[in-house]
Amino acid sequence: MKNILRIVYKLLLEIEYVFLNNIVCYIPLWAVRKVIYIILGMKIGKGSRIMMKTIVWMPHKIKIGQNTIINENCYLDGRGNINIGDNVTIATYSKLITGSHNIDDDSFSYIASPINISNNVAVFSDCVVLGGSKIENGCVFSAKSLIRKGIYNERGIYGGNPAKYIRRRKTSVNYEQEKLRLLFR
Repeated sequence: MKNILRIVYKLLLEIEYVFLNNIVCYIPLWAVRKVIYIILGMKIGKGSRIMMKTIVWMPHKIKIGQNTIINENCYLDGRGNINIGDNVTIATYSKLITGSHNIDDDSFSYIASPINISNNVAVFSDCVVLGGSKIENGCVFSAKSLIRKGIYNERGIYGGNPAKYIRRRKTSVNYEQEKLRLLFR
């Protein structure tokens, strides 16, 4: 009986993935997409938005704070849990990847690690954030950065592949992002 339930669960996850990423992510009305994500278990704070064409995997393991924007064509891999704080910007083509494989295991076993992003963080275009990353309040990552497993210190500016510390932000990081008032996207 357990095997049958496991097969049914995996089948439902596959159907959910296809539904979300071939139909839902192309719906031009955020209000409709938001309702579907919430029904499927995603926690989305007031004023937050996931733009069109963003791939979502396991929404029930993703939590997004208030006034956070995830722009078009991003990838959210919730298998290992993603926690995103308030007033965060994830720019276009960025990927948050929590799943991986153990390259030293003969069976190449699957492993997952959470991604934790605090408040007032900016992840600019085409960044990759890997599981095991803990991004503290006010961090900024330049475009095309690779954010690997580890702790990224508060108000730090990082860039590169792998992301390296550049300097500390000189501004306050307790701001509230402007409300995005778009009907579509």
